[in-house]
Order: sequence, then structure tokens, then C-alpha cells
Amino acid sequence: GCADTQLDSDNDGVNDSLDQCTSTPTNETANNMGCSDSEWDSDGDGFMDSNDDCPNEDGSSTTDRTGCIDSDQDGVSDLNDAFPQDATKQTASDSTEEGGFSPMVVALVGMFVLFSIVAGALIVLRMRRGGDVEEQFSGGLTMQPAVSLTEMAMPAQAATELGLQTATESLVAADPVATPDAEPEQWVDENGVTWHRQPDGVLLRWNGEAWEPAS
Repeated sequence: GCADTQLDSDNDGVNDSLDQCTSTPTNETANNMGCSDSEWDSDGDGFMDSNDDCPNEDGSSTTDRTGCIDSDQDGVSDLNDAFPQDATKQTASDSTEEGGFSPMVVALVGMFVLFSIVAGALIVLRMRRGGDVEEQFSGGLTMQPAVSLTEMAMPAQAATELGLQTATESLVAADPVATPDAEPEQWVDENGVTWHRQPDGVLLRWNGEAWEPAS
């Protein structure tokens, strides 16, 4: 016979006097308290170690993991809870559905704003450069007094040699067709060139120094 201190009812290697689990299944290994994982709750959270994902944490999560810390008691462990202090939200999508913006939307809006700023800066810079060039161009031009036709006329000495009126006197355009009794003619065309037609119809042009036949 054996005393009670020597008996081991479940044959787990721990005498009944020390065995906290006297009916440990034969296919499971018992700890020094005589209990297997399916019988023992190390952290006292109500989940046996065999089913406890966090056997050393007194947790209450049940959705994603069993027996792990769940601060807001929504069933999702803090490790996988995007809002561990808010029982009404668990994932980032929950926040978006309630009127928030997804990260992608925020990124696209940010890129659009940045592009708008850069484009606006380039337009302003180009307008400023264009204004500077226009100012420089307009500043570099000086209006010159127009030269009158009389100033561009043939020198007085040359006109005197031909017996004609001087350039300072009024010029009268004559009929280009010569007549036998026509007088010598002189005029200035729209290009400022002085012309002279002799009574015999010969047409001369003043080149700035002397008369020469018109080509």
C-alpha cells in the first residue's frame, strides 16, 4: 500500500499531495504543479495556457488573439488595434469612414498644392523677367527728330550750278513726262532721294556728292 503522499492518480509524475491537477490527460506533459497547459492558467486571465496567445499577460482580447492586453476592451489586442484607447475604432479605415481622409488622398492633395505653388512662382518670375526686358528695351531707344525733306534735298551749291531753286525753297513736283519746252525739274521721293530731270529728259540722281544718271 501507498500513503496519499505517494499516490499519483493521473501518472503525471507529481504526487497527489502536490498535484494541483489530479486528472491531467495522459498525452500531455505536466509542470511542477502537476498541470498541463490545457489545465493551467499562468497569468490568471481565464484562458488556459494551451489556448492563451499571451500566457504571461492578464489580457482579455478574443478577436485577433486570445488572452492578450486589450486596453479599450473591444476584443482586439492593443498590438493590432489602430486605436487601442477607443473601443469604437480598430483600424485606420474606421477613421476614414467616419469622415476622415485616407493617407493617399492627403498625399495627392499635398502634391497638388505643392505643384500649384511652384507653377505660380514660375509664372510670377517669368512676368517679372518680361517686364525687366521691356523696360530695358524701351529705355534703350531714343526718339530722333525727323529729318525734313528740305534737309535731305540737294546741296544749295549744286542746285545753283544747275540754275535751280535751293533745297530750302519749296519743291514742286512736275509731270514726269518731259515736254519740248519743259524747264529743269527737281524733286525728292518718299525714300529721301533727290532727283533731277533736265529739259532734254535725261534723269539724274544725287548720290550725296554728285549727280549721276539714273540706272
